[in-house]
Amino acid sequence: MTDFQQDVRIRLSLYAFLLVTVAVYWAGLKGPFLLDDLPNFAPLRQWLAGEIGFMEAVFGNRSGMLGRPVSMLALWVSAATGGLHPFPFKLGNLLIHVLCALTAWQLLSRLLAQTPRFAAQASLVAILLASLWLLHPIQVSTVLYAVQRMAQLSTLFALLSVLTYVVAREQLVAGQVGAARLKLFLLFPLFLLLGLFSKENALVAPALCLVIELAYFWRQPRHGKTLPVFYLFFLLIPAAFALTLLLLDPLRFLSYAGRDFTLWERVLSQPRALMEYLGLLFWPRGGMMGVFVDDFAKSTALFTPMTTALSILGLLVISAIAIALRRQAPGVFAGWFFFLVGHGVESSILPLELYFEHRNYLPSFGIWLAAASLLAWLAGRIRMSADVARKSGWSLAIAASLIFAIVTWQQVQVWRTEEGIARQTLEHRPTSLRAILALTTVAVQNGRAEEGRALVQRLVESDNPRHRLLGFVHATTIDCIRGQGGDLSLLRKAEQTGVQFLTLPDAQAYTQLSRAIGYGACGPAINDASVAGSISRLVDSAAEQSDRAQAKWLLRTTAANMYISANLLPQAQKQAELAWHPGSSDAAIGALLARIHMAQGNKAAAQRTLDEVKPYVKSYERSAMEAIETLQSQIGMMEG
Repeated sequence: MTDFQQDVRIRLSLYAFLLVTVAVYWAGLKGPFLLDDLPNFAPLRQWLAGEIGFMEAVFGNRSGMLGRPVSMLALWVSAATGGLHPFPFKLGNLLIHVLCALTAWQLLSRLLAQTPRFAAQASLVAILLASLWLLHPIQVSTVLYAVQRMAQLSTLFALLSVLTYVVAREQLVAGQVGAARLKLFLLFPLFLLLGLFSKENALVAPALCLVIELAYFWRQPRHGKTLPVFYLFFLLIPAAFALTLLLLDPLRFLSYAGRDFTLWERVLSQPRALMEYLGLLFWPRGGMMGVFVDDFAKSTALFTPMTTALSILGLLVISAIAIALRRQAPGVFAGWFFFLVGHGVESSILPLELYFEHRNYLPSFGIWLAAASLLAWLAGRIRMSADVARKSGWSLAIAASLIFAIVTWQQVQVWRTEEGIARQTLEHRPTSLRAILALTTVAVQNGRAEEGRALVQRLVESDNPRHRLLGFVHATTIDCIRGQGGDLSLLRKAEQTGVQFLTLPDAQAYTQLSRAIGYGACGPAINDASVAGSISRLVDSAAEQSDRAQAKWLLRTTAANMYISANLLPQAQKQAELAWHPGSSDAAIGALLARIHMAQGNKAAAQRTLDEVKPYVKSYERSAMEAIETLQSQIGMMEG
C-alpha cells in the first residue's frame, strides 16, 4: 500500500467514525437539562435576562476552587447563540467530544509509533482506538449532560497538554532543544491552565506525562536539565504546595460534613468503583449506566463488602502485570497507569460522591491503549504473523465500535427524556433515590400526582432513614398539591428519623414544600411557622454535623425566610444567625440577616452584619453590589 493510499484510508476511516458519532448522538441533543444543569446555568439565565453582566456570568460560578471560568465562557457562548435551551448546549458538548477524539488520535498515533509492532500503521490503529472511546456508551452521560462540558474541556486541555509534552519529547530526542523547551515551558502551561480553569481534575496532566515518559521515553536522550526542571515546576512543586495546603487547612479540602460516608469509607470504596468502571468499559450495559447511580454502596471495612478486598487485589495484580510488561509492551504500562492517574483527583480522598461514570471521560483513553498493546504482545508471544494479527485486530476493533455504537444509540433514545432515564434506572437500580425523585417530579409536573405519591411512598416505607426523611417531606408537598392539605405528623416523623448528616436533597425538599405553602396549596396545619419550626428542630438534631455544612445553612435560611413570612422576626433572626458563616455560607444570607436586624430597628447589628458581607461580594457582581449599596443606604437612613 502506497503512502497516498494509506493516507486516504486513514482520512476515510476518520470521517466515517465522526459521521457515525454525530448520527448516533443527534436524537439526544434535544433532551432535557438534568440535575446540576440549571443551578450551574443560573448566571447564564440572569445574564440573558439582563440582571447581571458578562463578567459575573463567566466568573460568578462557584463550582470547584477556581470557579471554572473557561467552562463558563464556553457555556456562555451556547447561551448567547441559542438561549437557555438544551440543544445548543448539547450540540456544543458533541463538538467538544469530537475534538477530544481528534486530539486523542494524534496523541495515540505518536505513542503507537514508538512501538515497532504498531509503527507502520500507527495512525490508523489510533483512529480505531479513538473510535472505541468516541462511540462507547459510557460517554453518553457526559456528552448529553450539559454541565459536563466542564469535564469535557478539562479532558480536551489535559490531552493537549500531554500531546504537547510528547511532541516536545520527540524534539528533544531529535536534538531540537529550543523548540522542545518552547513547548514545555510555554505551550504546556497554557493548556494546563486552560484545563484547570475548566475543571480542576486537569491537574493530573503532568503526572500523565510522567507515565508516558516512564513507558516510552525513559531510555531516550534528555538533553541536560530540561526534563528535571519541567517536572520540578509542574509536578513536584505543585504537589508539595497541595500537600502543604492540605496539612495547614485539612477541613477546607477534606470536610465530609455533607456526606454520609467518611474519608476512610470513600478510600475503601474507590477500588470497587474503579473495577465497576472497568466492567462497564469492556461490557457496557445500558441499564447500569446513567447519572442516577446513588445506590452505589459504600465500603465500611476491608471485607465489607467482600468485593472491597477483591477489588484492591485486582488493581494490584493488574498494576504488577503492567509494570512487568513495561519494556516488552510499554503501551500496557502507559495505558493502565493513564487510567489510574486519570482518576487521581475524583477517585481519591476528596469528599466527592462515591461513583460517577463521567469520571472515566479522560482515563478511559488509557484502557484502549493498554488493551491494544496487550493483544499485540500476546500475538507476538504466540508467534501470530503480523498480517493475521493486524487483520484480527482491525476486525475486533471495528466489531467493538459497531456494538458500542448500537448500545450508545439505544442509550441516546433513553436520554431524550428525563422520565426515560429515570425509568430505565429504576428497572435496574430500584433503590436509586435520585431516580425515584426524578420520576416523582416528572409525574407531578405532568399532572400525575397520584403516581408521584405512590413513588414517594416507596421512600416512606424504606429501611434507609435518609430515604424516609425525604419521603415524609415530599409526601407532605405532594399531598398539598393533591389538595389534601398536608399532614403535619409526616413532618414530625421526618424530624425523628435520626439522620445525623443532612444533605442538599434534604434542603431542596423543604424548599419545594415552602413554595407549595407560598402558592397557598397547603391546609392550615402546614404553614410557614410550623414548617420552619420543623426544619429548625431537624437541623438541631443533626448535632454531629458541622454548622458550616451547606445543607445545614441552606435549611436554616429556608426556615428564616419562612419565619419572616410568618412575621416571627426573633425566630427568623436566630436561624439566620446560625446560617451565616462569613466565607463559608452565601453572602446573600448575611444580607438577609442584615435586613432582619433592620426590620427590628437594630441599626448597629445591621451595619455590623453588612460589613461582614462586603468583603465576600466581588466587584463584577453587579446585582449583588447594587443590593449592598441599597442596604447601606437604608441602614444609613435608620434612626439611632
